[in-house]
Amino acid sequence: MVRRKAKKESFFVPILIGLLIVIGFGFTYKHFENKIEVNQRTGCPISNVDQRSALSLLLDSSEPYTPVQMSNIVNRIQNKVNSLKSYDRLRIYTIGVAEEELLVPHFDFCKPDPESAESPLMRNWKAGNFEQRLRDTLGLMQGSRDNSHIITSIGSVASELPDSYDERTIIIVSDLVENSNIGSMYSPNWQEALSERNSLLDARRPMLGGIRIEILFAPRANAGIDFRRVRDWWMTFLSDSGGMVARIDPISG
Repeated sequence: MVRRKAKKESFFVPILIGLLIVIGFGFTYKHFENKIEVNQRTGCPISNVDQRSALSLLLDSSEPYTPVQMSNIVNRIQNKVNSLKSYDRLRIYTIGVAEEELLVPHFDFCKPDPESAESPLMRNWKAGNFEQRLRDTLGLMQGSRDNSHIITSIGSVASELPDSYDERTIIIVSDLVENSNIGSMYSPNWQEALSERNSLLDARRPMLGGIRIEILFAPRANAGIDFRRVRDWWMTFLSDSGGMVARIDPISG
């Protein structure tokens, strides 16, 4: 009886060890199979195959927003960022001159993966760093500039969104008052002036094919501007440029 029991145990031990080895290999394979190689600076996937959705924010800092507008805008943006998935790319730009060089984003990071294979300490640091940089960058909206090159800025942002992404979205935060060498919407006859300069407008037209456009429309206290007419012109212009204008939300205050 003792020998038979010992013989059974001698068979059981190697089977158990073999089973543990198989399970260990399974976990290791799953870990490396799901591991995504990322750029150490941006936290974004290096391979185009692993690229997810991309969201670009274009912020108008030509004039200050009211405190109420600023609060509403930040809340809307934060909700949008919270809805992003791991490794979705977020870029934030401010409207500027983009005729000779592309705009440089103030923020260019992918949303960290809370379930990555890194240590809990590193995961927490990346999540905190992402949120802190986001808050700091949103503070750049408050500015004061004479010109507002919205049309060429949109074109610059769109050029950085290749169709290798599953989904591409641009959120424009602005009063939509173009004031550049293309034309100035501060002029009472700005629509007629833009029509007369149609060739220049077409040369600067952004290529928005397949890009989703959302607008946080924040009119400023500019006397003499019919913001409804400005909004309607942009809706037509962006659609004619190939953009899918999904929504335009007024931000009052």
